[in-house]
Amino acid sequence: KNTVVLFVGSFTERKGIKEITEVLPALGVQDVTFVFVGHHGDIRWQLERAMNRSPVDTRSFWQLSPLALRRLYAVADLLVLPSYA
Repeated sequence: KNTVVLFVGSFTERKGIKEITEVLPALGVQDVTFVFVGHHGDIRWQLERAMNRSPVDTRSFWQLSPLALRRLYAVADLLVLPSYA
């Protein structure tokens, strides 16, 4: 079974995106998909570059509908939010 790790929030430093972008390219886990959902943020493109360099499966979505977001919460195994605020 593939483990789904979900992040939902702003693509900003205060939500921990900087920490995620530093770690993501170095991860060596298998059978994991990281899903990022954002609705605004000034470091979105840094996250996209880190996702492209990452050896793990990653997906990102921008401004999902409430129904689509509920569906992602339902399939997620883990929610990650290294937020400072």
